[in-house]
Amino acid sequence: MTKLNPMGTGLVWSTFVEVADYFGAIQLDAQGNVYVVGHNNEFFQGVNALQPGLVTGGFVSELDPTGSTLLFSSLVGATGVGVNGNSSLSGLAVDALGNIYVAGNMIGATLPTTPGVFQPSYHGGSGAYGDGLIAKIAPTGPVVTLAPTGQVEPFAAESIMSVYGTDLATGTAAALTLPLPTSLDGNSVTVTDSAGVTRPAPLYYVAPGQINFEIPAGTAAGTATVTIQNQNGTVQSTTITIGSVSPGIFALNGSGLVAAWVLPVISGTQQPLQPVYQLASGNVIALPVSLGPSTEQVYLEIYGTGFRNAKKFTATVGGLSVPVLGAAATSQFVGEDQVNIGPLPQALAGMGNVDIVITADGQAANTVNVTIQ
Repeated sequence: MTKLNPMGTGLVWSTFVEVADYFGAIQLDAQGNVYVVGHNNEFFQGVNALQPGLVTGGFVSELDPTGSTLLFSSLVGATGVGVNGNSSLSGLAVDALGNIYVAGNMIGATLPTTPGVFQPSYHGGSGAYGDGLIAKIAPTGPVVTLAPTGQVEPFAAESIMSVYGTDLATGTAAALTLPLPTSLDGNSVTVTDSAGVTRPAPLYYVAPGQINFEIPAGTAAGTATVTIQNQNGTVQSTTITIGSVSPGIFALNGSGLVAAWVLPVISGTQQPLQPVYQLASGNVIALPVSLGPSTEQVYLEIYGTGFRNAKKFTATVGGLSVPVLGAAATSQFVGEDQVNIGPLPQALAGMGNVDIVITADGQAANTVNVTIQ
């Protein structure tokens, strides 16, 4: 497989892919990952293969945008039908959600089928006569989201991230020291950026279904490959897009209560910080914020990730514009950012639960809320 520059005058990258007799269709997704189908006659290796027992037949493979990582590669066909392969794939499509659609033909009755499909059993014969096949394959690899609420890409360097999948780690472990470790119980994450530089990612938490980490400082903008290796040596990869800003605001509960402190200022004097939450029967619920008399000003110190590099902010609370005083990285937690807004308008008094919407360099963060007394 080869990528040429836009003028067709030079190679961008070029690589062998599996042991292929021939390739069929080729397709790119929105992230620039490259998909190809074809036919393989021997020595197929596979990555996260759907049918690990097959060694020949029609295959589908996915490479990252740099051509350096084989993210997924699998045969699709029937078992036990000759050494020269039982299927070939020539049709290919990828939808916006990352589902892969393949089409081809095959000989053999042992193709895995799913309930409720148009033709669940084999109707063809042997020799040169067989059936067509169509298959839909779920998105490959783990899914990466911004920790607060799954913000959309591009993600910013030094953001706190969560990756979800299966077999990501061999057990559960949490970081207990600073600086954060880059390996927890033998499980690790690396990020290879668009410049080809690979950096170990600081880890907050690892579990078989989830890993929380920070995108390493210095990760270049563009497409990056996130590679997860568990203690047993199992490697999984996915691609993400890196930008400069990806604002996300932390929430304290499932209702979106903002992670923030209340800072009252009375006659120009700062008062002790106050919480926006309280505990009721072990649950985190909103604690109504008092705006006080007209001589008092109330500010919010809001916490999140992905916006420390932003140059311009806006904020609304309950639909009313609120000044943004500044934003920066905090010193308490790796990857955590803070933005201060206020004073809150007295017109919010008595409005109860209101939404907080913050934008950083024109990108809106996830909506959170606070309750005003």
